[in-house]
Amino acid sequence: MTLDPLIVSNLHVVSAALAIISWTTIYFVFVRPAVAHDRDLHLKVLIAPHLFRYLGLITFFPVLFPVQSLGFSPEYLAQIGLGDAISGVLALIALIALAVRMPGAVLLVWIFNIVGMADFANAGLSMMGKLSADPSSVGPLGWVLLTLYLPMLTVSHFVIFWVLLSRDSASAKPA
Repeated sequence: MTLDPLIVSNLHVVSAALAIISWTTIYFVFVRPAVAHDRDLHLKVLIAPHLFRYLGLITFFPVLFPVQSLGFSPEYLAQIGLGDAISGVLALIALIALAVRMPGAVLLVWIFNIVGMADFANAGLSMMGKLSADPSSVGPLGWVLLTLYLPMLTVSHFVIFWVLLSRDSASAKPA
């Protein structure tokens, strides 16, 4: 059976959409009920997956993440990798600051989340757009990153903003 090229060229979009729906469901069914009573715990749980943002450094290894055929320059790929690594370090700093109840910890969470979302806007949206030309060009590891890991982090970023902006007294209670 041969799939229509239009379907194949958009499978990454369908996969990413299903992943966002799945991660959002996991959050509302399992995570939120367990941590909503404590804002700092809520934020720590949401930040934790971002500690693995060093995975973005894969852009420095074309054998593992072969996207040069999509027209990305080495400089742009370095920007993607470094943006992820910086976001990961900021996540680590924010998480530790929350854990030790450091004054200004919530400000560090804001900084991490803004930088992390800006990195996604720069890298993720551009990458997903160009994938329509040849979804197989990212290789199997790239496919998993873009259709499983990136959607999880995206959901996490949006929920972190939601928690930070929440006026709900239960979610604002410190750890």
